[in-house]
Amino acid sequence: TASPSYNDAAYFVLNGSANLLADTTSSFIGASSIVVGSMTGYQSYSMPLAAGTHTISFVVTDVFDEVVDSALQIDSIGVIPEPGSAMLSAIAMLGLLARRRR
Repeated sequence: TASPSYNDAAYFVLNGSANLLADTTSSFIGASSIVVGSMTGYQSYSMPLAAGTHTISFVVTDVFDEVVDSALQIDSIGVIPEPGSAMLSAIAMLGLLARRRR
């Protein structure tokens, strides 16, 4: 339950900037597992990124509590290139294939 003293949270840190995913003030649903009392449920998150190298990490905090643990389940992480980048890659591949055939 929400409490200023026990505000557990989960974040992802992208290139040094923290982004809150959920905390104890989030909306929760009952879980089907006896191990997990309640959870936020499945959530999707996306954001545009500039081309280049990026660093991502995940953080779960468990504040002033030695009994109830907090956790973060990550299902998958994917990168989807923007349409322009995908088109350039496809053209480059076609060019290489055409050159190889000669």
